[in-house]
Amino acid sequence: MNLKKRKYQSLINSGFIIITIFIGISFIPLFKSDGGRLLQGGASIILRLVTCFWVADIAKKQGRESVGYVLLALIIPAITLIILGVIGDKKK
Repeated sequence: MNLKKRKYQSLINSGFIIITIFIGISFIPLFKSDGGRLLQGGASIILRLVTCFWVADIAKKQGRESVGYVLLALIIPAITLIILGVIGDKKK
């Protein structure tokens, strides 16, 4: 495994962990009530916002325009982390 792949492997792993968290939250019986759904929605929004800030920082470090990646992260945050991990740094 070369240095580039090792450098961004944590992004790919984090993306899969976030996907697992979103799926896990939806299956917890506690979240079937109205109060639980409110808690689930709040947790989802907070996780999305944290991921958006993280994606913006990573995109800047890779030399990419962060606005497009942040907009993509608002819709599919975990997949955006995986994409950034796979494509790596921008070549100059």
